Amino acid sequence: MPRKPPYTEAEVAALRQLFPTAPAAEVLAALPRRNWATIARKASSLHLRRKHRMPTEWSAADVQLLREHYPSGGAVAVLPLLSRKANRLAIQKKAAKMGIAVGRLRYTDQERELIRTLYPCAPVAELLAALPGRSMKALGTEAQSMGLARRAIVWQAADVEYLRTNYPALGPAAVGKHLGYSTRQCISKAFGLGVVYRKPAPVKVAKVIKPPKPVTVKPAATKATKAPATAVHDPRPKAKNTLRPMHIIGAATKSDPRTPVLNAAKAARLRGERAAKAESVSDQLKKLAYDHPARMAYMLNAKHGGPAAQAAFYAALQQAA
Repeated sequence: MPRKPPYTEAEVAALRQLFPTAPAAEVLAALPRRNWATIARKASSLHLRRKHRMPTEWSAADVQLLREHYPSGGAVAVLPLLSRKANRLAIQKKAAKMGIAVGRLRYTDQERELIRTLYPCAPVAELLAALPGRSMKALGTEAQSMGLARRAIVWQAADVEYLRTNYPALGPAAVGKHLGYSTRQCISKAFGLGVVYRKPAPVKVAKVIKPPKPVTVKPAATKATKAPATAVHDPRPKAKNTLRPMHIIGAATKSDPRTPVLNAAKAARLRGERAAKAESVSDQLKKLAYDHPARMAYMLNAKHGGPAAQAAFYAALQQAA
């Protein structure tokens, strides 16, 4: 791709003069051989920046539009009418500086007369059509401040017949929209007439039954039959089982006449072990008594609770010495 020629001195001078403040279209017209990307890169190398500043002065026409439409519609209503670039925040700041606040649109004398005439008995659709831009809630609030109230609506015979015929299938919302009554009024009238709205049953989607997959029968695998094993005769004699079960051994031990002798020997062995243990304990006590007589006396006094035991211990100690 061939490179574009470098900037001439005239192009650089035009760029320095137009880039900071001139619109982009004017800059592109002054530099016909360049596009905006190359112009921006060249301006960056020259340390030039765009100055995005909105005009601070409002024209007389914009101020008049702000005074007329801001109180009723706010910044949303004023924004598309201005001849200058602005956003909602700028409009709100200008309105606050001028002391203009958003307020409800006041009713004119003609609207009040229509409310006085139509509100008590006219259908909702007729009332809203006569007063465009007003909701039923706003009209009710204004009528209440005027001391007006809605009267019972007198249904026409044609409306009643239409309600009887179409209410069970269409429902209150569709019937009220067609006749110009509210949904609540249609429900109340249908209840008085004994007409019931039957909601249509939900349509059930039939399940698609898939055809069964074809069953493929595999041939049974043939197993190889093994030849029967031939018995081999062992000429060696079989050894007898000399092990005896435990319950047989126990029974034999109980019935053995040597059992009392064995028990007596076991008892004598246990008595000898106890005597040796006692003798070893007494030797330890004697050693403790000779090595630490005060500690031994304290133990006797603490365990046996006796100064008498302590005195006896000292006496035995003197005899042994």
